[in-house]
Amino acid sequence: MKKLVNILLVLVMLFSIAVPAAAVNEDFVPSITEKDAPELVEQGTDENGQPIYGEVVDADGNVVFSVGDGVIRITPLSKLEELRKIDVPAAEMLEFVYEFLQKNSYYFGRETVVRDLFDVTVVSRELEEALAPKGQTITLRFNLNVAADTELEVRTYKNDEWVDVVDVVNNGDGTVSVTFEDFCPVAFIVGHVQMAGEKDSTCWIWWVVIIVALLLIALLIFLLWRNKKNKKA
Repeated sequence: MKKLVNILLVLVMLFSIAVPAAAVNEDFVPSITEKDAPELVEQGTDENGQPIYGEVVDADGNVVFSVGDGVIRITPLSKLEELRKIDVPAAEMLEFVYEFLQKNSYYFGRETVVRDLFDVTVVSRELEEALAPKGQTITLRFNLNVAADTELEVRTYKNDEWVDVVDVVNNGDGTVSVTFEDFCPVAFIVGHVQMAGEKDSTCWIWWVVIIVALLLIALLIFLLWRNKKNKKA
């Protein structure tokens, strides 16, 4: 009888510790502050043979601007202090969102990991003007060395909130194409991002743990009661 009781107590302990621990993921990759900026992948060349890294299109799909060298600046967290020397507002915003996500580690959901966080700033007036009209977008391709089956979502921080980008495509060759309407800090997130008001997908695990633990405790109490009753008889 004592052996059975000990087994039940061990099962209760395992369910209350092991399962919740398995449901929790670390939201920040430990090396996120040490990563370099993701490389922009060339998507073609212009009439002069110069590389094109993306194109701004209007709502009808017409190309209104081609993105060449020197029109977009991408700065990772590892270069934060260097960014502060040339663009204080951009550096402060990048630092702010990083600290925010550190303090709110499950902001995007418990089953997500922020694998990349960097600032994207337009440094060309022509590109800035091309992106200004509503509905005009730009698609950039980043070399992230991700597996073909990696589920990725991308968010940008604009006007004091995280907003979804227009589209994200894992190209299956390690690169990811992202269609933006706006830039500023950009977060690449692995896993399903939990939208506002959406229930945490791990809640059911906690309910299972609680129910199983209660059932085991009830069984233990019943066995102890029956054993005590048999001794009296």
